[in-house]
Amino acid sequence: MPGMDRNTGRWVGGRAHIGQSIAIILATPIGMRVQRRPFGADDKYLIDRPTNDDEVLKATMAVAVALNAWEPRFALRRVVIKEADVSGRMTLEVGFTEYPRGHFGDRTPSGETAIEVGI
Repeated sequence: MPGMDRNTGRWVGGRAHIGQSIAIILATPIGMRVQRRPFGADDKYLIDRPTNDDEVLKATMAVAVALNAWEPRFALRRVVIKEADVSGRMTLEVGFTEYPRGHFGDRTPSGETAIEVGI
């Protein structure tokens, strides 16, 4: 599904658009979108948390729940937090099976892949 790049205004599609959608989902706290209150990720596990094993597990689960709920173009296979720094940036590796026409309800896979997303 093609869409608009949020930084340049140009058309973008494929995995680049999926990566942008993932970043938008994870950067939006639940309850922030008017008329779409459930949209987003549970930010209490993603913002201002220590980086111990328990908190990393909670953050990974929050990411998985949000992406499974809001991104129909893939089936999530794995989420790995690659890096989290003191500035609040987090880099994720998201492994998934892509369904290019999933937003139309077509669950025909195009293959398994992984991308890195910074939030």
